[in-house]
Amino acid sequence: MRYIPPTTPPIERFLRLTRINAGGCWDWLGSHSNGYGQFILQGRPKIRIAPYRFIWEWINGSMPDGYEPDHTCNNHSCVNPQHIEPVTRSENQRRAYQRGRTRSKRPRPTCCPHGHDYTPENTHINPQGAITCKACNRARWLAYQASKRA
Repeated sequence: MRYIPPTTPPIERFLRLTRINAGGCWDWLGSHSNGYGQFILQGRPKIRIAPYRFIWEWINGSMPDGYEPDHTCNNHSCVNPQHIEPVTRSENQRRAYQRGRTRSKRPRPTCCPHGHDYTPENTHINPQGAITCKACNRARWLAYQASKRA
């Protein structure tokens, strides 16, 4: 790859580091860390930003407070702004779980400790990414309500 001087405008440097693939994703050709791209916005002091966040904010303005970008194409190297959607942290965690993108190396459980299946209708994922069974939560709540009445 050819050296791009830091005096080149950021958007021009960004576009030189992307390639459009057949699926419509814009592949990031620059550096990566943990599967996600890194873009150096400014040289001194060095300011790094995720390239998908850079292009999304370049086109749409800043990301709304309390929201984070989600790759709707499930490709972390994609920087196509049409494939990025601002969502809440809990929604991003829920989608990651549904797509099989969890940080844990263990296989995803298919049922809760009490035997209820983890289906989208019966599963709650909290903002930290923990999975809970809605049927068990409801049973605990009903037991708690009954103990208060007694």
